[in-house]
Amino acid sequence: MSEYKKCALTIAIFMLSTLMAFASPGTAQAALTLGSPDGWQCGGLKTVRLDAVSGNQGFWLERDYRTGDGVSLKAILMGGKGPVMLNVPAPQTESSDGLLGAGRTYRTLTAGGFPALLERDQFLGLSLAVIIPGAVLTVETPPGPADEEITDIALVLLSLM
Repeated sequence: MSEYKKCALTIAIFMLSTLMAFASPGTAQAALTLGSPDGWQCGGLKTVRLDAVSGNQGFWLERDYRTGDGVSLKAILMGGKGPVMLNVPAPQTESSDGLLGAGRTYRTLTAGGFPALLERDQFLGLSLAVIIPGAVLTVETPPGPADEEITDIALVLLSLM
């Protein structure tokens, strides 16, 4: 086997083992979780431990929901020392992706006293990221709900943590 093939094989094995280390399934070692609100349909809770050679770096929890009012959403909770925490600009900042963008708008706000960033895309829907101590809760919905409705949904999930 040539030196080039040996090097390429070594790099491929290293990359595969690194990916496996960061995405090994397991139980989140945190008190935070995505609960089951009364009156909502709740999908199964998907859990990923973010493990690395240096130890556990955090967790990723994901669950699909349908509210009592029929709003479909996906909630993602990431926490620990590995995931990069979201840096939200000052409250009440509004912006868009400009003339060359796809029509997305962005707004900072507070949700339950926590800093949050709301993104609205006319085709993909809404995404609200809320920074809580030690984690970030993201709630995503298809187009339709009002900004206040997705904030209320996030507050319901936050109340169960």
